[in-house]
Amino acid sequence: MNERVDIYELVKRCPDATIQIRVSDLSFFGRKLLADARLEFERQQAKTSSEKAETYLDAETVLSKLGISASTLYRLGKAQVIKTYRLAGRRKYRLSDIEKLMHEEN
Repeated sequence: MNERVDIYELVKRCPDATIQIRVSDLSFFGRKLLADARLEFERQQAKTSSEKAETYLDAETVLSKLGISASTLYRLGKAQVIKTYRLAGRRKYRLSDIEKLMHEEN
């Protein structure tokens, strides 16, 4: 039998199975596993980098940008229309979330 076996799929389907495996299949599995791990790592790094670059606004700035009252901002946060972040004990709002909300209103 010269068919390539997907070891990862086999492990998921039959975790307690005993198998005999060719070195070439094991090598292929190792390379695939490393490539998948590298892609996941790079995806996480990109996500973390974009989060670090995000600008956060205080409530006063958001009130001014949206033209709403503090009680309305509080209700929007409570209803999860606008996500609220706690930074240094203060409520902050992501600029990208506020801009998205402004575009949705227009």
